[in-house]
Amino acid sequence: MLKFCQQIKNIAKASQNWALLWLFLLIPIVVVQAAGPEDKTTANCGGTVACQCGDKLVSSYTLPGSLSCPTFGLLIDNPSEDITLDCAGHTINAFFIWGYEGINIRNASSTNITIQNCRIQNFDYSIKLNNTAHVTIGNSTFTTPRVYAIQSLNGSNNNFLNNNIGSQETGLSLDSGNYNNISGNTIRTFNDNGLEITNSDFNTVNNNLLDKNTANIFLNNSHHNQLSYNTSSNAYDFGIYLTNSRFNTIWANRWELNEINAYQADGSTNNLWDNGTTGNYWDDLQNALQCPWAYPISGVVPFSYDYHPTGPNCVDNDGDGYGVFCAYNCPSLGLDCNDNNSAINPGTPEICGNNIDENCDGDDRCRRGGKQQLSGP
Repeated sequence: MLKFCQQIKNIAKASQNWALLWLFLLIPIVVVQAAGPEDKTTANCGGTVACQCGDKLVSSYTLPGSLSCPTFGLLIDNPSEDITLDCAGHTINAFFIWGYEGINIRNASSTNITIQNCRIQNFDYSIKLNNTAHVTIGNSTFTTPRVYAIQSLNGSNNNFLNNNIGSQETGLSLDSGNYNNISGNTIRTFNDNGLEITNSDFNTVNNNLLDKNTANIFLNNSHHNQLSYNTSSNAYDFGIYLTNSRFNTIWANRWELNEINAYQADGSTNNLWDNGTTGNYWDDLQNALQCPWAYPISGVVPFSYDYHPTGPNCVDNDGDGYGVFCAYNCPSLGLDCNDNNSAINPGTPEICGNNIDENCDGDDRCRRGGKQQLSGP
């Protein structure tokens, strides 16, 4: 203890910062508080027994009002029966800066657990799951978690449905989990990835909105996952980033306004970017190689391709029915070589010798055999 106090004194003296001194004086308090519900005797709650901060939920319960907790919210550990926690729109809030876990669910693989209609804020982890199955987290809002809004470790057959996540760091992290369903969520973070899938296979990710994350979707050493009908937008780095991930199917998603829409790092091969008939929407399709037949995924060589891409709607500035390079949904097929003049397009007969390429075939020469020809002046 004397050594600890001397360290505090030295730090305060060197920095001449009394605020820092108070911070170090608070450390012993934090260590005691951080012991958490798993390291102290907790009261059981649920049913007709009201729950308080740090209690262990052992039966279904509807939260009658908000909870404001210094470090821990509620614990569900090795439940013996199905449990539903309905927060009924109430908040579980960490009022102290060292708030750790809003809800901790662990060793719950043989029962059904449902967490719904909750607002959880200001914890390091809004919800933390470890060794779980058949858990459903739904219709809840998680704001300002400092590490993860939702972290799932060693989980299978869990459902994360229709949640709203606003995080300072990672939104939803799936680590070593298989056959989970992530659907209908909105995930916006400030400093890290929106959805992280690590060491996880055969998961379904669909109908999510991921916006303004470092990487909206990040796959690491994860295989055979299905990602479809998601919208990924405004990512600071990547709409989706894959590393050492293979045999994933990524189709019918919308990628737009990201710094880089999609990137595959080393070890990411054999991923399918369409399902054989339907590809993805790419807002930068006009810059794609081999367009409009395929969209190349940036990253490792050889490239992967989306062979059924779609892109921005028809860009037809002169209204002649022909669009610019890779414009989709235009009334007429073909590239308009001058989209500011409606008299110039692939359907216009060539006028010979006027130094104008009316039919957009690359030159002003008139050819016999199938081409309509008109004489110049």
